[in-house]
Amino acid sequence: MRFPTLALTVALGAAAPVAAQQTTGDWRGTLVPAPGSTLRIAVHIQPAHEGNGLVGTLDSLDQGAIGIGLGAISQAGDRLTFTVPAVGGKFDGKWVAATKSWTGDWSQGPSKLPLTLALDTQPVAGPMTVPATWAMPYTATTRLLDDLVAARPGITATAGLVDRDVINVRASTGGDAGVLFEIGSITKVFTALLLADMAAKGEVHLDDPVAKYLPAGALAAHGHRPITLRDLASHYSGLPRLPDNLNVGDMTDPYSTYGETDLLAFLKGWTPTRAPGAMFEYSNFGAGLLGYALGRAGGKPYETLVEERILRPLAMKSTRFAIGPGEAVPHGPDGKAVKPWRLSIHVAAGGLRSTAGDMARFVQALIDPPVSLNAAVAMLLKDRKPGDGRLGRVGLGLLTEPTSAGEVAYHDGGTGGSRSSMVIDVARKRGAVVLVNSSGPSSPGLLALHLVTGRPLPTKP
Repeated sequence: MRFPTLALTVALGAAAPVAAQQTTGDWRGTLVPAPGSTLRIAVHIQPAHEGNGLVGTLDSLDQGAIGIGLGAISQAGDRLTFTVPAVGGKFDGKWVAATKSWTGDWSQGPSKLPLTLALDTQPVAGPMTVPATWAMPYTATTRLLDDLVAARPGITATAGLVDRDVINVRASTGGDAGVLFEIGSITKVFTALLLADMAAKGEVHLDDPVAKYLPAGALAAHGHRPITLRDLASHYSGLPRLPDNLNVGDMTDPYSTYGETDLLAFLKGWTPTRAPGAMFEYSNFGAGLLGYALGRAGGKPYETLVEERILRPLAMKSTRFAIGPGEAVPHGPDGKAVKPWRLSIHVAAGGLRSTAGDMARFVQALIDPPVSLNAAVAMLLKDRKPGDGRLGRVGLGLLTEPTSAGEVAYHDGGTGGSRSSMVIDVARKRGAVVLVNSSGPSSPGLLALHLVTGRPLPTKP
């Protein structure tokens, strides 16, 4: 789970407009915040998945801020306006028929900059190309992990490979295959599986309003249908990525002091910018809220429910939420050691620590679940909606992407000093997890995808 830095940015996207003044589509523009400085913007606008109106996201491509939700999208005649609540920004432009673009101003605080959004004419990419046949490269995995670590002092990486009932665990040279890593947002898959297990047992229902499991009056409907447990697990709640009352006292451990009182205070003062179910928008806060609600529904702390229903049945004996011995020291982008994160009330969004071996057992359970979790695992990918990107889909906790050989399900994770990735080819019954104790220039996601599908890794410079 990454702690995002939001700054100046814009992005629109959807199908290419075929008529004047059509707003849906993928658009690109460039801001010039200072002489010699530019910021590339992408905006994606589309009809709401559920209900009426338009929804969209903004990408600041040069800042790596992707999928920031748009609000108050309005097109009247030749005028288009939208806001970006997370960064306090607003676009106000007019349609220029000759160039088929929206030309106007981007305002953010006291700053107002000219911005033209032109249709993105890049062809829509098809499914990612992977080899039709592929044998998982067990013997080459250590070398590939060494390439990921790139001889950086203190950095280690491990991988767990699963091919049906075979598990193979590897570590980078000199590393310990049994060391624990922060797995960050992969924790959200455990949270979704806990929800599915409770739903399969009739303890909750996926479409229960989350307000049912919160203190009375904690969350108003705001004139929309209620936010459901399913909405939270699939990132369709309309809640922001992070709450606006996250007052970070320690940037090296940003979530540690945010507790139940803060969560409830945010919900009480929050005004949604769209209805639940309208659009995918990744939300760490929403995942944290889901874990909090499940704990209340189950009558036990969220962490205890995960331990009893997932970790113990799968013999994930090393996996835990608490910081303790046996963990790889996390490292920041500059290569220096940083604090492990304490997620407090956001624990369900990214608080687990695990080993490659334990995570391989988790992957194996998602591929071929034990009887106790069979119904719950089936729910994770049963009903999917449009997710991240043009081809991506999202179920409960898991994201999916088509390939030329089928489909992969996946989730990545990140903290202030760790990165992780889990990739599963459900049809071929194989998967991999890659863990590294660095938030620097490492790409465990690309390596995990390569191990599972054979998709070529980028050529080293």
